[in-house]
Amino acid sequence: MQIKYKIMGFSAEEHTIVVRYYTDVTTEEDLADIDPESGEIIRHSDGSIKNCRTDVNITLWDVPVLTGSDLDEFISRHAPKQWFEILEKVKDPAIDTTLSTIEDMVGVEFEAVSEPIV
Repeated sequence: MQIKYKIMGFSAEEHTIVVRYYTDVTTEEDLADIDPESGEIIRHSDGSIKNCRTDVNITLWDVPVLTGSDLDEFISRHAPKQWFEILEKVKDPAIDTTLSTIEDMVGVEFEAVSEPIV
């Protein structure tokens, strides 16, 4: 799996960028927001995808702003790597990714573990 990204926009006032993540397997089209009425991908007037589930607003804490490979590394660290791994496992019929044990837990109250799991 190769994770890719695009910087979709930025705010100089808030010192943030909007980054869209996708992979060579899970494409922008797979992640695009769908119009509930038409079932079609929501697009800008130029045909580009308006929003994806992986569009992330990231604050650039460093001043001056990172550039080049430092910026690439910073953006790459924010990629939802584990989520993409799960999505790709779900697409593989040879891997059992059912959530049947969780289905029985929905709506049931549990007491959280007091110690963090390491």
